[in-house]
Amino acid sequence: MQDTPSWILLKQLAQHDTDASGKRLTALIRRRHDAQARLQMLLDYRLDYRARLDSATRNGIGGEGLRNFRVFLSNLEAAIEQQSNVLTALQEQVLTATSEWHQDKRRVDSYQVLDERQAVAARRVEDHRQQALQDEMAARTYLKRLIRRK
Repeated sequence: MQDTPSWILLKQLAQHDTDASGKRLTALIRRRHDAQARLQMLLDYRLDYRARLDSATRNGIGGEGLRNFRVFLSNLEAAIEQQSNVLTALQEQVLTATSEWHQDKRRVDSYQVLDERQAVAARRVEDHRQQALQDEMAARTYLKRLIRRK
């Protein structure tokens, strides 16, 4: 039994790394999407709540109610800022994970090139062997004909 070439083992390890980095990237993209959705929900909620405050102000609102609106909007702004920071951090993580995945993929592709080169070399060797066998058989056939003629 022939030993597995070392680049095959390295290719398998690189493929495993590529699969793992792809899964990490997918999970990060999903988390980023969820964070974007949460941020958009908070932004929509802020617009709605500001419209409510404007309506309440036009219709007359007491001091305590106005203070409650403002405190709530302040808390909502803090939540929006926090969610924006989460989204920014996730975007950076996605960029890093994308770069890592591309590096892993290039490594696998490099080993694939080695596989292809080895296959081409093996085909050449086999072609030469087959040609040598055919030449030998042709020579034997020719010699047999010569011997029969004599």
